[in-house]
Amino acid sequence: MNKSTTNSKVLTPLRFLFLSSFVCCSLTAKAVVFEVTTAEEFQAALSAAANNGGDDEIILSSGNYLGNFKFVPNENHSLKISGSGSDLTVLDGENQAYVLFMSFKGYVPTVEINGVSIVHGAGDGGSALRLTSDQDNPYGWGAGEAPRVVISDSQIGENYGALLIANRGTDLELIRTNVYASRGQSITCNGGRCSLLVSESNINELASIASGALRIWDSQVSTGSISTFWASGGRLPFEASLKNSTIVSNRIDLQPLECFDIFGNRIKASSISIQAVSSPNGCQGVETRFSYNLVNSDGLTLDFGRLEPKAQILNNLFVRILGGVTFSSYYELDVMANTFFQSSVVLNPNPSGASHELVNNIFVPSSDEYAALRVSTFAEYAALKNNLLPFVEGVWDVESENISGSPTFFDPENDDFHLTEDSLGVDGGSSSVLTGDDVTDLDGNARKTGVQVDIGAYERSTAQLHPADIDGDGTISQSEFDAYNAAWRTGDDWSAAPTKIPVDYVTRAGYLLQKGGVYKNIGVGKPATWVPVNE
Repeated sequence: MNKSTTNSKVLTPLRFLFLSSFVCCSLTAKAVVFEVTTAEEFQAALSAAANNGGDDEIILSSGNYLGNFKFVPNENHSLKISGSGSDLTVLDGENQAYVLFMSFKGYVPTVEINGVSIVHGAGDGGSALRLTSDQDNPYGWGAGEAPRVVISDSQIGENYGALLIANRGTDLELIRTNVYASRGQSITCNGGRCSLLVSESNINELASIASGALRIWDSQVSTGSISTFWASGGRLPFEASLKNSTIVSNRIDLQPLECFDIFGNRIKASSISIQAVSSPNGCQGVETRFSYNLVNSDGLTLDFGRLEPKAQILNNLFVRILGGVTFSSYYELDVMANTFFQSSVVLNPNPSGASHELVNNIFVPSSDEYAALRVSTFAEYAALKNNLLPFVEGVWDVESENISGSPTFFDPENDDFHLTEDSLGVDGGSSSVLTGDDVTDLDGNARKTGVQVDIGAYERSTAQLHPADIDGDGTISQSEFDAYNAAWRTGDDWSAAPTKIPVDYVTRAGYLLQKGGVYKNIGVGKPATWVPVNE
């Protein structure tokens, strides 16, 4: 790897000509593409791009860029910093201070950083990246009214202190970025308008993540805590959106929010507290939902803050929530097609005008000492239909087709909560609550494969073939296994879901091949659901 340094004080003739071109280009007030090879040239390019009146790009060649860099724009024009790849282009703070400092003052540019590694920064004010802005509006912003920093296809690691700090009105985005070796560090997005997006990224063993508005999408996140907070002055709450991510955290504390969308996640946390508040903006007609999640926690509280839109708890698996699950302060709540295993549920509606409807749920309390379901106060309308629970407790306006008994799960000790063929929950639900043909269970399988929909988060389905079975004949051949195994080894996408091949799917395909190749689906968790036909 080429080595660049900030220590040299003497410019070569070539470097002098290069730096002189910055001055010439800045006078023309046009967009410039700077091609740089040294740390000194990089800082000169940042300084020139701050004032030249155009949308600029800095292209960094392969190498180590040692130093603590600054970008202080005096305009709203955008800047793109492009490396040769995160394994080739390294911004190195030498453990002295921040790696990259950006002060936007009252300006609102967009800065994109792509294909670099940001390492060896130090300092609690932002070791890898420190952003400051004078944009601080507690009433919210429109599009383009705050500076935006996007880091994509990059790596951030081996920094000491607070990792990324964005102050006041800044939008920070991490896309396809790996944060590693970062224990004891944090990503903090402070202030009234600050927002954080983590998308398609891997955040590994971070101390904390905190922001005003927070979005975590399609990512792997391991962190000590995740939190949101009020806007500056305590005037305006924001939103939290967690989608299709795997999140491991000691504490998740998302409050207070105008609305939240928690969808399709695998969440393990010691405690989870999510609180919405009523505000003038509300959720702008968007339903607040907690859907298609697998949750394991010591305690879970969802406080809907008397929001006007209907709140939904749909198709979740709650496992061993020993401190119980509490749904509070709602006006209208639907709890449908969930499985609560060793997770007692408490309903605490808004005292005035509230309604709740519970349909197609499985309730298994944490112990015999606790009720599976308890209502703390009266609701104006309450319905309990087609649920599977030990016994019914409370006052219900509509109470029909509930089953008093215990479900039969396939392998609860190993967290497989699919229903066995003889379970009381199979065909025991109400199909009337299905809203369309696209309704699926927690596995993504279609609902109502039998006479009626099944109760709980999973629909018993025996139709799906193993994705390695390319020709769909119910047999894994040697050539099919070889193709599937090769795609897994090279990391290629597969034509059938899951497109990113899990290793246990490969080993299951190999096991089926070893047993003769012919298999069946017994309707439990994947990939254990595919077994040799003679078993």
